Amino acid sequence: MKRICPTIHELLAFESSARHLSFTDAADELCITPSAVSRQVSSLEEFLGVALFRRSGKKLVLSGNGKMYLSKVAPGLNIIKAASLDMLAVRSCYSSLTLSSVPTFTTNWLIPHWPLFQQIYPDAKLNFKAHVSSDEMFPSDVTAAVRFGKGTWPNVVSEYLIGNRFVVICRPEDLKGERAIRGVNDIHRHTLLQHIEAPGSWELWCDHVKIDKSRALLGPRFEQYSVLISAVVNGMGIGLVPEFLVGQELKKGLLVKPFSTSVEINQGHYLCYPKEQLNLPIFKAFRTWLQAACSDPRDAHTVAPLRVQANTLA
Repeated sequence: MKRICPTIHELLAFESSARHLSFTDAADELCITPSAVSRQVSSLEEFLGVALFRRSGKKLVLSGNGKMYLSKVAPGLNIIKAASLDMLAVRSCYSSLTLSSVPTFTTNWLIPHWPLFQQIYPDAKLNFKAHVSSDEMFPSDVTAAVRFGKGTWPNVVSEYLIGNRFVVICRPEDLKGERAIRGVNDIHRHTLLQHIEAPGSWELWCDHVKIDKSRALLGPRFEQYSVLISAVVNGMGIGLVPEFLVGQELKKGLLVKPFSTSVEINQGHYLCYPKEQLNLPIFKAFRTWLQAACSDPRDAHTVAPLRVQANTLA
């Protein structure tokens, strides 16, 4: 049976050549050779039985029939291109997450653990946006956010992840010398560094170990735990921080915990998201993994993968 429609290769070669009026430029766009473009156009002309171009040396000019055919064909090809881009975007949204996170959680916990998630979901892509503060409207281009606080933000689901257990940290050298920290009362020999979003944490710790708290609020304040931790490493004072944020510094010996005592406060790191995000399979997979990994880091290797292909929402 004789075909009644040209091939897509012939149409693409013709449309690109007509736009550029050059087989060479069309070849560059289509990633084939100029001779291949010329053959496809010649095949199309033979199929249609009309000349689509007039050739004059190296110059290429559309014929009258070529102009008419281009006006009919180009809109259809543009529709195909647009539909294909839409499908590529849909595919991307099933494997791509955009996260807004407090900086220290991102640098000290999420990025070191992210390869474990990618072992389970190798096609997953994580994008980062600037941190969304609690008084800002949740951006439409952010899948989810990790915030530090009490978990009482409006218009989003807030699920506790980690970080309500606080420990005292100091340098190893702070355990020696005239101002050595040997008992809980010795903290008052040092500057107590504060985090502005957990202003009462030192007071809670002092109450917990039953010591004077009159100087518990006097130290410098920091907006980010990463900066506060760096300040401790560099000798500005001692800190009271979420224990999970200083795992690497403790492991490397940059910091130590002078006491085994910890205190739980009514703040922590929360995963926040609009409830409709649960319709995204990749977000459901990420949420399940994140909750398990924060609960027990050993589970970061073992969370069973969910299906996240586009057809799961069909």
